[in-house]
Amino acid sequence: MSVRTTMADLITRVRELIGDPVIAGTPSTSTYTDQQIQDALDAHRTQVRNAPLRPLQTANTSGTVTYLDWFAPRGGWEASPVLTDSSWAVLTPSVSDCLTGEWTFSADQTLVNASGSLFDIYGAAVDILYLTLQTLSAQFDFAADGQSFSRSQQMAGVRALIDAYRVKVRAPAIRIIQGGSDTW
Repeated sequence: MSVRTTMADLITRVRELIGDPVIAGTPSTSTYTDQQIQDALDAHRTQVRNAPLRPLQTANTSGTVTYLDWFAPRGGWEASPVLTDSSWAVLTPSVSDCLTGEWTFSADQTLVNASGSLFDIYGAAVDILYLTLQTLSAQFDFAADGQSFSRSQQMAGVRALIDAYRVKVRAPAIRIIQGGSDTW
């Protein structure tokens, strides 16, 4: 499996959360590969179909209200969602921010739906930080030549990040079947 180019912003954001940056021009400065981070993100993926976006009114100088800016309830979209209008025609926004779930159109829209992959970046970050804890657990504190080296502080820092991100992890979606029809 190869890293999808549409995942670049999500991978970068998870790297920021876990403190594992890639520094341009230096060989292998990161602990985790893009593939490992993408795999963690894929474990926290939700497929969304025709989810209605929320508009923000824009009033021009003549007082006419238009709907140019549209928002998803959650961010973390793969950079390839399909946006459609009420007649299912595909829309092309003039500005897209898939990380925050915000799209701007150059023309007024009455309805915008989104279909694509939505990711829980905090869930992915927690999974990767647990891998970091696993690696750190093999290390130990020691003293040599009058100096003390306390590697356990790293574990405490990683645990604090896990605790902070765990409260931001999205609850998984469940499928409810009632009266023969599916509801999400």
